[in-house]
Amino acid sequence: ALDTSGNWNGSDEVNVDVLDNDLPELISDMSPKEAMTGEEIEIKLEVEDNILIEKVEIVFSFGFDGEVEIIDMFYYSGYHIHTILVPTDSVDQLIYMITITDLSGNLYKSDMRTISITDSISPTIDPINDITIYEGQEINITVFAIDNIGVTSHSWQGSPFEGNGNRLYGIVTISDDYEITVTISDLEGNTNSTDFNLIVLSKDHDSDGDGIPDLIEMDWNLSINDPTDGEEDPDNDRLSNNQEYRNGTNPYEGDTDDDGLPDDWEVKFDLDPLIPSANNDADGDGKTDLEEYHDGTDPTIHEEKDDIKWFQIFLIIIIVVILILVGAGVGVFLYMKKKGQPEPLEESEPTEQTPAEDTGPSEEEKQAYDQLYGPP
Repeated sequence: ALDTSGNWNGSDEVNVDVLDNDLPELISDMSPKEAMTGEEIEIKLEVEDNILIEKVEIVFSFGFDGEVEIIDMFYYSGYHIHTILVPTDSVDQLIYMITITDLSGNLYKSDMRTISITDSISPTIDPINDITIYEGQEINITVFAIDNIGVTSHSWQGSPFEGNGNRLYGIVTISDDYEITVTISDLEGNTNSTDFNLIVLSKDHDSDGDGIPDLIEMDWNLSINDPTDGEEDPDNDRLSNNQEYRNGTNPYEGDTDDDGLPDDWEVKFDLDPLIPSANNDADGDGKTDLEEYHDGTDPTIHEEKDDIKWFQIFLIIIIVVILILVGAGVGVFLYMKKKGQPEPLEESEPTEQTPAEDTGPSEEEKQAYDQLYGPP
């Protein structure tokens, strides 16, 4: 201090601390408002302070129940930046807050900010091969599909009945060609689909045209593509596979109803080869069908007629035998008679002869008689 007379005096030096109480500022947040699952989000900030920024941090989580992370953002070309990878299996929004600290320790905290997450990944679905079945058979089809956030619905178009979620199960009763489309959706409405054909053949469908339906051939272990097996006879009962089918008999059993009567014999005489009839008497002649089979007679013709037929045959045989025997006997008789006749005498003067005494048949004549008629 200096007075008017020129006298002066000075105080001691005094130090005054100057404190920085100005908070740093978040000038701009250039982060996106939306993001997709599986992609990266760049958080980009512009901050300033009257003195100097010490650090910038981001505090974030996916959803309110997600794990909280605190990350130091790095400074690059005038901006503080951090990149966050969005999980592929979540559509929870990104929730974050920014904190800025200057060299004086002044701390700035932003409000809570959000970035919505949208699922852009479509589900994937395995293809389904075409299917061929027959009326009355069941189908059991399961769709295998995956999605990053999960499949929420399945839709079946063109199927013979309603599907149940990822499964189409039931018995198909109507033959037709069905063009089926399966469409799946996820929570965000992303879809995918696959197509296949369901061919339902009739029960009597015959692929090889051998007269035996496919279902029967498959049951009999025959080929549905080989027409020649319809003429085969596995059980050697003289009925082909085709005839076995038409008569309802078993191609691997010669006697389907196990009544002792072969299938072909019953078919020949219009008996039922599927119902035991060994003790039946089809013609009412007192003989069972089994007896008719063993006797070689016709089970549909009364036995009296059979007797007449066999009697006629037997009578003819007897007559033929008698004729043969008679002819042979006459021939032998004539031969023996001729052999035993005396040689004629030479002509001479007639003389008186005493009549010969009747001594009976000669010894040779007796032997011939015995051979022809037996001893007396």
